[in-house]
Amino acid sequence: MKNTYRINVRFDLDNPAEKHCLEYLQSLSGSWSKFIIEAVKEKVQCEESGYERYLGDIRNIIREELAGVSFVSAENIQESEPQQSTEDSEADILNSLSAFGL
Repeated sequence: MKNTYRINVRFDLDNPAEKHCLEYLQSLSGSWSKFIIEAVKEKVQCEESGYERYLGDIRNIIREELAGVSFVSAENIQESEPQQSTEDSEADILNSLSAFGL
């Protein structure tokens, strides 16, 4: 005899999320058991590996999205306006704060 463990799963058809899950399972051409085992295994791995797994997925998505993007070096961009000195910037900030009575 095989060493197996059997469980029963009920779906509440009044709950849209559960109904959708059941409909998805019914649309599968393969084994429900194999699909559910793989889904549970994936969920457990995600929880055990924490955010590192999600971080890897996010990095891959960003790499894919940026693959066709061209970047221009900041050295090649000419500034249209000269930058203010630090003293001028600080004076502007202090003037702005004085409007609030500070």
